[in-house]
Amino acid sequence: MRTVVLLFMWMCALLARAQDDGIYISVVQPERPSIPAEANELLSHKLTQLLTAGGVASTDEGSRFVLTVKANVLSKDMVPTTPQRVSERIMFTFLIGDADENKVFETATLTTRGIGINENKAFIMAVGQIQPSQKELQAFVSRAKEKITAYYSRHSRDIMAEARQQAAAGQYEEAIYQLMAIPRLGEFAEAVEQQLEDYGARWAEQRAETERRQEAARQQQYNDSVAHELRQYELALRQQSADNSARKQRIEAARQVGLAYAKRRPQTVVYRRNVYYW
Repeated sequence: MRTVVLLFMWMCALLARAQDDGIYISVVQPERPSIPAEANELLSHKLTQLLTAGGVASTDEGSRFVLTVKANVLSKDMVPTTPQRVSERIMFTFLIGDADENKVFETATLTTRGIGINENKAFIMAVGQIQPSQKELQAFVSRAKEKITAYYSRHSRDIMAEARQQAAAGQYEEAIYQLMAIPRLGEFAEAVEQQLEDYGARWAEQRAETERRQEAARQQQYNDSVAHELRQYELALRQQSADNSARKQRIEAARQVGLAYAKRRPQTVVYRRNVYYW
């Protein structure tokens, strides 16, 4: 049942994306020594807004197309105010690329200035100056999308061939992942969709068969466990029976000893007199 649900969810996602070019970009903003943690969190939020405004935002973990930013402090000055403040001029470098292929498709730079009571506050203010709706940034996203589409359109044949090899080896998840990089536009769109549909169905069958084998193995393990417990129980019963028999024999032997002693006892007058007065 779980496999059926997974297949249904996968097919819904596939049909939803079949109507566009399939280019989705996620934000990957690792901790960087040049960016304070609080500023980095705000920067990640800005990047998500940028991608959302461009219609390419992805929340999928492990997405191969990613957007990240590096920062370089160009200048830092002390502002003669009370209290004294720090002014920083920072250049942000935006990069969009394929994380799997380690390939950068497009970059853009933006310089802003921030002022604060310390360097961290100045940095945060500089990040706040970034406007996701800026034409320069939106043009950057559009250029990256075009380059990604062009690159994978040129390499579609190779990717599809590699996916077929992976599928032949039963590596359906890997094959599907490879095909998802190909934009669903142009001459290969229909062929890619057919492969995705085919490999998705095969993956579901493979998962179902794996689960059946696992369930059969679990059932066999359970049966073996029950059989083992039953054998242990029967053995315990036999042992108990043997123990009871041996105990009865020991008790009977002791009783015979007592009877023999009783027969050997002297029949004294006191003994008979006691019986008489009962």
